[in-house]
Amino acid sequence: MDVQFKLYNTIGQPTWKIEQYQQTVKSQYKQPLNEIQELLYEQGETNTQINISIEIDIKNERVFPPVITIGDGTEEQTMKYQNLKKKIVRLLPE
Repeated sequence: MDVQFKLYNTIGQPTWKIEQYQQTVKSQYKQPLNEIQELLYEQGETNTQINISIEIDIKNERVFPPVITIGDGTEEQTMKYQNLKKKIVRLLPE
């Protein structure tokens, strides 16, 4: 599972604010990401490619809904993993 935190609106923001807000967001996602790992293990999907991209707006202190890609992103893979994606979304913070 690959998780990326992408930062936006960082220009003009103090370094301490960028680091502090980024750490706050990462701490909010730590437990849910562990639960997702457990879910994947239980479902036997430990070798399935999963990408989770989380965009963080530093200036406005806002986190956008995560973008989740499972498998290779083709329509066939999207349909195959539809239920798994729903379970993952439920585990993530709002």
